[in-house]
Amino acid sequence: MKNKKEEPEYWHCIIGSAKRSELSFGADYPMRQSVKGVYESITGQSDYTCSSGWGMKQDMVDVINKIQNLKSLSPEKYEKLKKQIMKMDFTETKKMKNEKN
Repeated sequence: MKNKKEEPEYWHCIIGSAKRSELSFGADYPMRQSVKGVYESITGQSDYTCSSGWGMKQDMVDVINKIQNLKSLSPEKYEKLKKQIMKMDFTETKKMKNEKN
């Protein structure tokens, strides 16, 4: 018997790279629909959330890969870094982008 309630997990995939100029408009739609269909056949349920889109650059892929590896840290270090990340406020960054436009 498990003492802890099992928490749901999300599947994550980064695939690429491709030049946007070589993609037709809406190129992510058929890929997303394929993933959703396979998800439903594997899990027997419809997706709660599904997001995708072209535009992620290599630096963001590197950041996401680092974040995924946080779980390899000790629980104490993981919780400390997670709290720091969750406290980050990107409001100023958005404001600066809007001022440039």
